[in-house]
Amino acid sequence: MHRLATGTVSLDTSVIVDFHLAGQLPLLNDLFAGRFLMSDFVEQELIDANVNLSAAQTANLSSTEEWNFFGDLRRSKPSLGLGELGAITVASFSHGDPCNQR
Repeated sequence: MHRLATGTVSLDTSVIVDFHLAGQLPLLNDLFAGRFLMSDFVEQELIDANVNLSAAQTANLSSTEEWNFFGDLRRSKPSLGLGELGAITVASFSHGDPCNQR
């Protein structure tokens, strides 16, 4: 739990939807308030599903380095969805080490 207790977190859509379906979005908001980042891919998936997560800050992929990482990850892990790829990319770059997700 230590890594979840400090720093920022980035979750994919399936985790957020699990909390939503269990009626526990307020718990998720409370746990990570002020520390929760989500990719614009995750944000769009949540909008499409009518799920509102107030504690999350959207992090758009904008740099060439981020997009290259995203593309490399997509090629190496073709079974992952866009939300999962976005969450991993945001988490990697928010922690300052894009190679941290090996």
